Formats: sequence, C-alpha cells, structure tokens
Amino acid sequence: MSQELEQFKDIIEQLKPVVYEPDFNQIVDDTAKAIPRPHRHILKLELRRQARPCKKAVDMRKIEGADCQPFENDKIIHYLTDAAQDVFERQIRAFGQYTVGVYEAVMEEVARFEQNKLNKLLSPQTDSVFGATEYYVEEDDDSPDKYLVPAFQFSKSAHRSEERMNFTVRVELQTGPKTIKANTMDMSVNGVKIKAVTEHEFSVGEQFAIFFRGLEVEFALDRKNGIRYEVVKTEKIAHEHHVALKRDIRAPDIQFDEFLRRFIQGNKRRYKVNIDNTLHAIRSKSYEQYYVPYFSSIPIFIESEGAQMQCRYVLTNDNNKDHVFYWVDDSNQLLLSQALTPKRLKDIYNSPLKEAYLYSFNHYESGQVFFYSATHIELRQKKAMQDVFFAFGSKKASWRVFKIQMSSVKPEQCYRPLSLPDSVGESVKEQNSPPAPRLMSALNKISHVVLLTNVTDSLSNQAYQRRQLVDKHLPVLKNFAHDKNEDINPVALYRFKYQNLRAESRYQLRSKVIVTFNERELEGVTEDVSPSGLSIELKQTFEGVNFSVVEVAFPELQRMTKQIPLKELPYEVRNISKDKTIINLKIFQESEKIPHPAHIFFTELLKNNKNKLKSDTEHEGIPGMGEALRNIYCSNVLNIGYYIIKEGATMLPHAMTEPSSHHRLKNLFSFGADQENTLNCKALFSATGDYSRRVFDLLKELKSKAPPVMEEMFIAFEPDAIKEEDTLRGQYMDQFRDDHARRAFIVEAMSVGVFYAVKVFVSRTGRPDQDILRTELGYVSVYAAHKAKELEEELWNICGAGDIVDITDEVMRRYGFTDQHIEQNQKQDKHILLAE
Repeated sequence: MSQELEQFKDIIEQLKPVVYEPDFNQIVDDTAKAIPRPHRHILKLELRRQARPCKKAVDMRKIEGADCQPFENDKIIHYLTDAAQDVFERQIRAFGQYTVGVYEAVMEEVARFEQNKLNKLLSPQTDSVFGATEYYVEEDDDSPDKYLVPAFQFSKSAHRSEERMNFTVRVELQTGPKTIKANTMDMSVNGVKIKAVTEHEFSVGEQFAIFFRGLEVEFALDRKNGIRYEVVKTEKIAHEHHVALKRDIRAPDIQFDEFLRRFIQGNKRRYKVNIDNTLHAIRSKSYEQYYVPYFSSIPIFIESEGAQMQCRYVLTNDNNKDHVFYWVDDSNQLLLSQALTPKRLKDIYNSPLKEAYLYSFNHYESGQVFFYSATHIELRQKKAMQDVFFAFGSKKASWRVFKIQMSSVKPEQCYRPLSLPDSVGESVKEQNSPPAPRLMSALNKISHVVLLTNVTDSLSNQAYQRRQLVDKHLPVLKNFAHDKNEDINPVALYRFKYQNLRAESRYQLRSKVIVTFNERELEGVTEDVSPSGLSIELKQTFEGVNFSVVEVAFPELQRMTKQIPLKELPYEVRNISKDKTIINLKIFQESEKIPHPAHIFFTELLKNNKNKLKSDTEHEGIPGMGEALRNIYCSNVLNIGYYIIKEGATMLPHAMTEPSSHHRLKNLFSFGADQENTLNCKALFSATGDYSRRVFDLLKELKSKAPPVMEEMFIAFEPDAIKEEDTLRGQYMDQFRDDHARRAFIVEAMSVGVFYAVKVFVSRTGRPDQDILRTELGYVSVYAAHKAKELEEELWNICGAGDIVDITDEVMRRYGFTDQHIEQNQKQDKHILLAE
C-alpha cells in the first residue's frame, strides 16, 4: 500500500465488506465524509483494485523455519503458517472471495515472518518458556476471574418499537406522598430508563408519576402534573437502582408525546441514539452463527396430534449431515422416524430429565442393509438383553451411541425481528414483517424439538466390546430390528439458513465401494456423493493421511453403465474421521483438461435422479421454513456452547451460551459466577498439566472447515472442598491407564461430591454471514462508528467454538454402574432441577 493510502488503512479495512454492494459509492461517501473528496475517489479506486479476483498461490515452504500446512481455497492450494492462514481467512471474510487485497495482506504477513526471523538471527537467543507452541494461556495467571465469561442466549435480543436516545436529565418519581429523586439514562416516546440512589425497593408493575424537572424551564412543561409510567424491569448495580419504565397507556398525553418525538428527532445525533440492544443483537447473532452451523447434533422437530408424537422436520448442516445420512437405508429412505418411534418419544417425554441414549448398528446381507436400535430405557429391563445388544453391536463398524434430548417449543418462536424499530426505514420494516400465514400453518402442530447427538468414539467403545456375548441370547436382537416392510413416516430435511460454504450439493446414496490404498483393499459404502467428491464409511480402518491418493471402484454402480469405467478411479483423501472408518474424498486429476470418469458419471446420475435422491442442501417447499426452524431451535438450545478468542498470540475463553435453569451442567458452570449473565468455564480447563490446554491445542491443529473434533472428559466436582484447587478435577479419557482407573475416578468423585462426564466438541470458526448483520451493523456505524469497528474486531478474533454435552449417565452405565448409582450421583448435586 502506498504511503498516501497508509493513513487511510483503517477505513479501507472497514469498507472492504461493502465493496461489491450496489450503493458502494454512497456508503464510502457517508462513511468517509470527513475525508476530502479527491482522497475519497482514491479510496474507491484502491478498494476496487483490491477487490479484483486473484489466482496466485502463496507458498511459504521455501522460507526456512516456516511451519507450513496446505490450505485450499477455491481450488488453489496455498502453503501457509498458522498466522498467515489467520490473515488469509480474515481477509476472505472481508471480501467474500480470494482477491488482490487478500493476496497482498498475506504477503505482508510473509514479509513480517521473514523480518522476525532476521531479527532473531541478529539478536541474542533466549529459550522461549512456551517452546514451539504459538498459542498459550499465561501459566502465572492463577486468578479465578480469567474463567468468568459472559453468558448469552441467542433469542434474548430485544426488539424495540421505537428509537431511544441516551440523555441524562433530572427527574422526580412520585408515588402517593413519596418522592424519589433520579436521573434518566435513556428515553423514548413511550419509555424511560432511570437510575436512582434510594432505599426504595422498586417492583415490576409499580406505577409512578414522573416529573422531568431538568426540562421544565427550557421547554415549558407542566410542573404540576407528572407523566404516568409503570415499572417493567429493575436491577441493582452496586448502590444504584436501574429501572426501566413504560408509559401508562391509560393516561395519554398527546402534547408530551409530540414534544418528546420532536426532541429526540432533533437531538439524536447530538446525544446519540441508544444502541445497547443492537450491539447485543449483533454479538448474539454472530455467536449463533459461530455455533449452530458447526455443531454436530441433529435438531428434529416433533409434531403432536393428541397424545401421539412423530418426527416432522430435520435441520442439517455440513457437520451433522453424516449423522443424518447414517439413517438412510439401501432404498434411500430416511429411517429417523423408525429410530424415534412415537413410543420412544413418549418414553423420553415422561422421563425425569427428558433424555435417553440410543444404541444402534446395521449390517449388510444379500445387498440389503438392516438396522437395529434400542434405547437405554428398553435395554435396562433385562441385563442379558442389554449385554447381548452391546456385545454384538459394538463390534460392528456401524455401531453408534446417540444422546437424545427433548424440549418443548412454541411455533411463535420462529419470529425473530431485528433489534431496530420500523421507523428506521422501509428495509427494516420489511425485515421485521411477521411470518407468512402459510408458514405458521405448517408449524402450528410443532410441540417439541429433539436433539440427537452422536457421542461414539473408539476408546469408549472398547468398554462395550468387552461385554461377554452369549450366543443363546442372540435371538433377542430381532426385537430391535427395523421393519423393512413398514411404511416410513416422511421427515423433511431443511438446511440451517447461513452461508453455504460448499461449492456443490451432496446427495444421500448408499452403494458398495472398494477402496485400494498401498495394495490393500478396503470394503465400504458411500454415505453421500457429488460430482467432485464423496464420503465413504469403511468396514476396516484407513491407515493413510490427508492428501493421500486412493483408487476407488463402484461395483454396484458399474452395472448402470458400460460406457464409463467405474474402477481404479483416483481420489484424494481430504478428511479422515477420528476412528479412521469414515473418509471424505475429492476427485484427483493430473490435468483439468482430462475429465474425471466419476465426475461425468455422477453429474449425469444426479441430473437424472434428483427427484429420487435427498440433497444435503435445503429445498424449501415452504418459503422461510429453514430460517423459521433455526429460530425455534436457537430459542431452545439444549447444550452449552463456548467461544475462544485470540488476543495476539494468546487463546482465551471468551463467552458461553446460557444453559436452561434445569440443565444438568448448570451447577457445574455457574459455581463461583455470582454476577448475572456470567458463567465459570474453569471445568473445561480443569485437567492436569498440559491437558488443561487441550482445547487450545486441538484448535491449533484444526484446519479451516474441518469437522469438529470430540474429546471425552471426566470431572470431579467438590463444591465444599476446603482448598479451591480441589473444587474441580478433570481428566481426559486418554489420561487414564485403563477402565479400572476410570471406574476408580467415578467412585472417588461420588464419595466427595458429584461426578460429571462430558463430550467436548472443538471446531474452527468461519466467517459470519454479513447479510444477516449488515442492517444492524450499518445502523451502529452511523451513530457509533468506533463501537462498530471494535465489535467487528472482537467478532473476527473469535477463532474457535464448541459444544459441551453431558453424558454422565451413559458413562456410568458403560462402566457397569447401576441405575441406583446413577440416581445417587444425581442426588449428590442438591441444585439439579428436574425438567418441568
């Protein structure tokens, strides 16, 4: 960047996201109105130059000491350090694609890296106390406050029917003979927020006459008759009462209304519009986008007809689709409604915590796939039945353990207006429009959401595999077989309505494949396919690494064509599951001029069979359904999300989602967090030694767009411990010597307090959808540009997010504890509130 433009660097960064907007020129003029017109013209030219598409690859492998990893974007593979990749991703978020500006910003980081390397050579060497780890949390920071983070609820952003102005003026509140002196904090035509130092205890519903003493002389207000208000919210901060009041509609004052309307309109730029709720809404929506599109759980929406419950809609994203497609049979039917039968749904609804565990497996025979599933409620009726199901099923590659959680919902939760009032503009008014009657009609029977989370992993699976298989009990498995002849209740798939970062849709298709790698043949079945790639579930483990090239044969699909050879087709491995049984592949081409046979075949196959195959992208039969279901789920989040932010070279816990009052982990993460809307995430970092940084280390290893990784953690919670360091003790599964050590930990934890087990999911965050944020962010920029910039910086520095799923009861059952032990552990926590 030239010296002339260097002085405008900050404003260039601010304007990058709007460079492709139709009203780009007007936005620049409004944002940079303090800059002389000739310089504004130069700014526009520079932004347009930086927005030109770029095809150059950045390769840092030639720089000595650069720890590079391959990083693909839009079919171009770059080799970057973690820091350079962060710059790349941030600039991509700004421009929305790979451009000249992205390339130049990355090259600046490359130059910085080389300069730092040179500086180290020229300066005395000192050993880093942090070794080669780029990210760390300061070890000498023993303050418990570092784990206290704000708690957010996605659906709690307040919609305002009118603009508020920050304005302080002296007022008096009168109730009967009592007068309370106070000052306003903000005002609107129909409401006011005040602060007062008084012994009076305010209560919701209390009524006052308010006299605006500071305005009476200047604006000739009535000094004898106050304006009637009613308390709607009150909180005490230190020694001050902060009280929100609304106008009493039974005592209108048209003259005062008109005065306030003119006063606010004429002074809102001078005193500033109150944007607190809009800042909260932007932050909340961004956190929502960092969490929901990346989690692995499957939200399933339940319709109720009388006492009968049945599955109706499913929400999918890139990370849960494989778990959805697991339930697709050889006829391409989705069997979720067979797994979650009306009886099972009723059992879960009637259970104290409204949750259950579902165990399942399938096997192939005569070209057909047969599914088996059972809940822990069904299996605990007879131990022999449970043992044979666990012993036989857990040895299958298709063995899965799912946690099921249920919550009641309301169809009207689908409506999420902006935080801004309609009066801001026609665009805002349009976005605040309520849902269409047709959409509400389709949702009116939705009563519950069920969350299905795959908590299977190879290490915990070993405990199930150690169960003794008694052959004479095998016939009982027939009781849990899915009926191949049953009419399947159709379940509609909808996609979370955020940016779809995948270049093409994938379609559910189960077909036999043979994968050849290092002269070893592996049998498997496709889970989903597209012209450019596919996902395969293998019967054996895959021992290759990412970017290995394998050969794939499609024996069943070969019968459909004689013209296109479907064997020995080269594919490149792009992702391998933790248990090494699921691999994602992309077609491998030495030259793009030579078409890949699989690309030709699947393009034609999908073109001719789109009506028969289910896509992982949403086709909305009812406009707005995907967004409506997303809004309902976000009003009823069932697990605890957490966020990691990067400050310089340091990763730190940043925020969490607020669990419901009856959540099993509520007590664990609220212990020591005395302030309202605050949680304590110390339990997440309570493992010993280097394991306390496990989340950060996993995050550092994850690549952009990689699926979340899952770790299992045991936690001993002793709230009455004499020493603070004994309150929480965590251990990850691989820290234990064997199952005996795991059982011993559980027994000891229960003897002094409460035992918890959680699955911790970790994922790298992508970019939030600027379209969803643009209206509110633009509004904030008008009245507080510095706050908009600070907020954007904060949100773009969030580098990781994850999910915390309670699996305490499943773990205890897995290691042989009885239902009585499980109930005893629940009772140990005096504050566990059973679901209403």
